[in-house]
Amino acid sequence: CIIRTNRSFAELTGLHYNKLKGCFLPEVLPPSFAELATLFQKTDFLQQEHVQELQVAPAQWFEMMLYPNPFGAMFIFRDISETVAVKKALEVSRNELEKREEWYRNLLAYSIDVVLVTDAALQVQFVTDSVEKMLGYQPAEVLHQNAAAYIHPDDINAALTAFEKDLRREKNVRSVDMRLRCKNGTWKWVEAMGANRLDDGIINGVVIYLNDIE
Repeated sequence: CIIRTNRSFAELTGLHYNKLKGCFLPEVLPPSFAELATLFQKTDFLQQEHVQELQVAPAQWFEMMLYPNPFGAMFIFRDISETVAVKKALEVSRNELEKREEWYRNLLAYSIDVVLVTDAALQVQFVTDSVEKMLGYQPAEVLHQNAAAYIHPDDINAALTAFEKDLRREKNVRSVDMRLRCKNGTWKWVEAMGANRLDDGIINGVVIYLNDIE
């Protein structure tokens, strides 16, 4: 039975503050709190701390906190509707972001072209799965390798010159046609174009696009 309450709880029940004393708590709670009423059927419910979120309306949530004490038990009801709404909005945003990232990953994975990211020393930091289709390597075989090691000796000077221009952010940088070594030892002609994103803050590298031109 209720020994003491406050006016906020009285407003929740719809009853006058003075009439709540001595009432059985489950009987004065609104019908929307039926989930809480079922907990009172457990014999040890009032003997241990308990915290539970209760949805009492489509957009209304309460947090119920139970703290046993020598005189009985103290219940605290807190409206958390706004908090739950924010959590759900963040969860939706997170799910949408994950779906968008998955879309881009699949798009790149099944692309004919290859996209890779290197640091300023041409060490490969990222490469798309499509490198296997183009050159026969698994992405893990290319990661952390120096991209220059795959370039044909006759094409290395032109490729490095273009890369250095990208590092200097020169505006007249053009794509470079060059041969890359495939895993089976053959050479494949590709068109390469870079974009300096070392100061991007997210990419932090040079993005290189490879297009099969054979």
